[in-house]
Amino acid sequence: MISYTSLMRCSIRLISCLAIAFASLQAGHAARPNIVLILADDMGWSDLGCYGSEIPTPSIDSLARQGMQATRCYTASRCSPSRASIMTGCEPHKVDVGLLDDDSGRPGYRGRLKPDIPTLPELLKKAGYRTYLSGKWHLGKVRGTYPWDRGFDRYRGLLGGAADYYRPMPDRPFGEDGRLLKPEDLPDDFYMTEDITKTALAYIDDAARAKAPFFLYVAYTAPHTPLQAPRGEIEKMLPLYEGKSPGSIAAKRLENQKRLGIVPPSAKLGMHNKFNPAGYEKTSAERKEYIAECMATYAAQISIMDRGVGKILESLDRHHLSGNTIVMFLSDNGATAEMPQNN
Repeated sequence: MISYTSLMRCSIRLISCLAIAFASLQAGHAARPNIVLILADDMGWSDLGCYGSEIPTPSIDSLARQGMQATRCYTASRCSPSRASIMTGCEPHKVDVGLLDDDSGRPGYRGRLKPDIPTLPELLKKAGYRTYLSGKWHLGKVRGTYPWDRGFDRYRGLLGGAADYYRPMPDRPFGEDGRLLKPEDLPDDFYMTEDITKTALAYIDDAARAKAPFFLYVAYTAPHTPLQAPRGEIEKMLPLYEGKSPGSIAAKRLENQKRLGIVPPSAKLGMHNKFNPAGYEKTSAERKEYIAECMATYAAQISIMDRGVGKILESLDRHHLSGNTIVMFLSDNGATAEMPQNN
């Protein structure tokens, strides 16, 4: 039996190699494991409860308790290169995605996966897997480079980079199962994170009916900017941040990490000038309120994503798939340096 496994922020090139190895080892066996890979977008490594955060993430924390929690692993520094390594197991420049999905005309920076290098879903399909992607692609935005061109049986989500959580189009392309959608194709109550979860649940239902091993890639855009969440979700998080400086929050996280054994007792808080308590105390009341609002919105985005992860795990349980499913959670890179006032 294969239990849930959480590879938090593990080496992204290793992820695809592990998935292929698990599938290949049992390619001729009836109990080939299902693989669910859940990816957060621009989430700091300390933003989860199991890494000392104040943000409530019970579902993701449960993965850490049941499986393996990484503490010394690495990823790329931008969205597309991380995804390129996950999909191919290669260093991103080797597959022409050295930066993002724009074509610079230079080798290593063409902004789309090389057609002659197989992707993870293409390889898994050869092993008899059904392949699904719900969420952000960011590995090619021209014909012939979409997810349905690179091995995914089913797809719904954002083809480019981050977008408005409520109205991603027409600024960013959104696709589903071989076609580009129009703004009117999305429901009036659309919210990106919840749509990604809803689609992932539908794909699990489809896989359960097919009674075949499956690979499900759930690529959330949360908590990438812009900072957007339902007002009620933000207000739930506000008490965590009202009247508290970013420095005090960071110091509390470090204290929790030492208690959890994630960092050594001698570890010190970095970015001292960034988290200058004196500077915060001199800040106006309006600015402090703005900072708390931003942090609460960011936390709400992660909390909504965590709730979606919980629904995915519950669906696996309901379909009696949990015992033979590998579940991995990681972030494509660390917390963003993009400022909320620029969105």
